Amino acid sequence: MAQPLYRQYLRQARRLASLDPRRPQQGNLRRAVSTAYYALFHFLVDQSSRFLVGSTNHREALRRVAARAFQHGEMADAAKSFRSGTLPPPVTRIAGVISVSSQLRDVTRVFVLAQEQRPLADCDLAETFLRSDVTALIGRIEKVIENWDGIRSDPATRLFLLGLLTWNRVRGR
Repeated sequence: MAQPLYRQYLRQARRLASLDPRRPQQGNLRRAVSTAYYALFHFLVDQSSRFLVGSTNHREALRRVAARAFQHGEMADAAKSFRSGTLPPPVTRIAGVISVSSQLRDVTRVFVLAQEQRPLADCDLAETFLRSDVTALIGRIEKVIENWDGIRSDPATRLFLLGLLTWNRVRGR
């Protein structure tokens, strides 16, 4: 069975960041940053789709349909709200007061950071990337993915997974 796409992206990001041992090329470091972001993006989309649609094999096609509906900006908006640990009143009025664990806040911080770095890596030629910063970002992404199982069934995590797809439509109502 093939590795999940997010794992392939993480492996590719690590490889790109390690190329050119003496003088890393900006093109490789930039691609590593972008690829690492997409690893976390696809991981979260996969986790959310599995939570919303189901994880059995016969639901694979439905998960793929659901995955097409996720938007980077809306996911970032959700992550920023959960990162603060305080959810907006319209959400708590419906879901109740939910404690956001430090582990989930770590996920959201890393996601927001990676998403902020991606356009710099892809488009801002004035930005210079250091291998140490790139490998640190990749390491942080790997760590939050590795620790995911510990928070998967937490109520705040479940609300976050729902919010990744619906946040801009529910946070203000």
